[in-house]
Amino acid sequence: MPRKTPSHKLAEIHSMALRRFDQAANFNAEVRRRSVLCRKFTSMPGGQWLWDEAGDFDKRMKLEVNKTSLAVSRILNEYRNNRIAAEFLPVDGSEHGEMSDICAGRYRADTHDAPGKQARDNAFDELVMGGMGAWRLRAEYEDKRKGHQRVCAEPISDAATTVYFDDNSKMEDKSDAKWAFLITPTTKEAFKEQWGEEAASFPTGMEYVPQYNWYAPDQIMVAEYFVKARGTGEMRVFKAFDGVETEYLASDLSEEDVADMLATGLVEAEGYPIEFDEVRKYTLCGSKVLRDDGIIAGKNIPIVVAYAHRRVIDGVEYFEGHAQKPMDTQIILNVQASSVYETSVESPVRVPIFAAEQISRYQTMWDGTTKYRYMLADPILDNDGNPVAFGPQAYLEPPNIPEATATLLGLSDAHLQDLLGNPMQAETMQPNQSGVAMELVQARIDVQTSGYLDALAKGERRAAEIWLSMAADVYHESDRKIKTMTEEGKRGSATIMRPMLDEASGEIRHEMDFANAEYDVVIDVGPASASRRRSTQKAVLALMAATTDPETLQVLTMTAIRNTDGEGMQEVRDYARKKLVSMGVETPTKEEKAEMEASQAQAAPDGQAALASALAKESEAKAIKATADAALAEARTEQAKAQTAETLAGIPIAQQKAAIEGVNAIQRGMNGNA
Repeated sequence: MPRKTPSHKLAEIHSMALRRFDQAANFNAEVRRRSVLCRKFTSMPGGQWLWDEAGDFDKRMKLEVNKTSLAVSRILNEYRNNRIAAEFLPVDGSEHGEMSDICAGRYRADTHDAPGKQARDNAFDELVMGGMGAWRLRAEYEDKRKGHQRVCAEPISDAATTVYFDDNSKMEDKSDAKWAFLITPTTKEAFKEQWGEEAASFPTGMEYVPQYNWYAPDQIMVAEYFVKARGTGEMRVFKAFDGVETEYLASDLSEEDVADMLATGLVEAEGYPIEFDEVRKYTLCGSKVLRDDGIIAGKNIPIVVAYAHRRVIDGVEYFEGHAQKPMDTQIILNVQASSVYETSVESPVRVPIFAAEQISRYQTMWDGTTKYRYMLADPILDNDGNPVAFGPQAYLEPPNIPEATATLLGLSDAHLQDLLGNPMQAETMQPNQSGVAMELVQARIDVQTSGYLDALAKGERRAAEIWLSMAADVYHESDRKIKTMTEEGKRGSATIMRPMLDEASGEIRHEMDFANAEYDVVIDVGPASASRRRSTQKAVLALMAATTDPETLQVLTMTAIRNTDGEGMQEVRDYARKKLVSMGVETPTKEEKAEMEASQAQAAPDGQAALASALAKESEAKAIKATADAALAEARTEQAKAQTAETLAGIPIAQQKAAIEGVNAIQRGMNGNA
């Protein structure tokens, strides 16, 4: 069997991709179509009359009493007053350390810039209105000169018609999906400029003819096709003369790298096979694979999807947003309101009815072109010329609004409030209402908002997991300095991949290595920083009124200052934090701890401290001298014993005995005198 050429392999990949896409697009096409309709219904002028496909109301008044949009806007505003933060916790349950803080700080710096914020805002808007929102992560160059990359977040527009995952995936966040598509509509001119003329038209004689319309009259659809697979490789092991082994992935080594290591005295040991997840990306259109982008960073498909209300029924995935349920009631309200206004405009007043001879002389006055202070009309005369009737003979009364219509308007309005809530409650609160009453109203508003915030929080958790897997491939340079960001938006920096000696194994390892960062992602949803500071300040001020302890009051005062907003308050807040750190209330950062230690080392001791230090040193010196004297005395004793033994060894036994007895007698005499 002949080997397949690269072009033949790409043709097979393209055919498989088209089949998979049609399968995913047809899986819940009606649900996606309705999602787009809901977004148009909520935000597009005229969108609430798109249901009139037959044109029955084309020549009639079409009002939009858009209460759905007001409810959606309230949810969007509540979202912007809250923040969703990702926290990285070690998988083994240990306390999070410096690497956890670096992961959280770098994640914020990567994904909370202007494009990242736009990506989340756009996803939340589409999620609330249509039930589905999405954004993507990708690697881009941060410093091309050094070759440093970063992970960034980018928005995805029209997620319901551009994002398609493996229809066999069961998880809501699509973490188990094997493949995915991201569709980008492109104008024909832009497509031809980038990919050429030959790919700009649909080919003939294809093995598989797709059902999806890849070629619109003015646009060509370009798809990014992500395929997740189980990769295999081999680890090569090199052993040093002291037995320390170093492992490398075979695909990461060139022959020159191997030769250099062998030249330094390393010996290659037996390697072993490994398996790992990888994601490959292709760029394609309806006619062919335009480009094989190769293996991309990370082990996950870098698309984040979030659903408002998702459920699976009979194996089909359904989702809906805040606008879908009230659509029918909103349409009824619009139709009835239009009918009432139309009636009011066409017949606003009673129309008098005259006999022709009454106004024949005053037709210019009654033609309506000019408004007069009074109007003239002749009486009706009998045959003798006597008046028999004056004024209008009758009136054409304006039509009354049917009772059923008025009832239906009231029911529709009440039903919309049941479905959407009453956003006017927060706007009609009186100034003298208690804080408890205001909190209860806000709690009712939060009930509807919390579900959508929770949906976005699930997406944020998935985004952090994808980012962490990409960070292991992107942030790998030794001794690289990266930008970080705190929850308050304050910029910082950290150094990763610092070489260090492992005292246990004697190997050179890298500190702050993203490749070894194994963390669970936990999401915290709460008020924005400004709202939290105001709430904290309010609670602290209440505590200050309830305590008289000076030290506690100082702590509470510094905490209140720490949470005070205002022009020029940043320096004051920084001072309050330093004060709280010095008092042991707040935990110092690594830089603050080093600064405190340096300050303590440079600080001159006072008089009492100097006296205590001198006395301690004197006592220590005396103890050292006493120990030395005891050691010297013991050494002299041992020396004397040795000299005595040497002397005794040189005299006869009888003389030794006499000498010993003499020494003992002298010793007894000395003891007696003592």
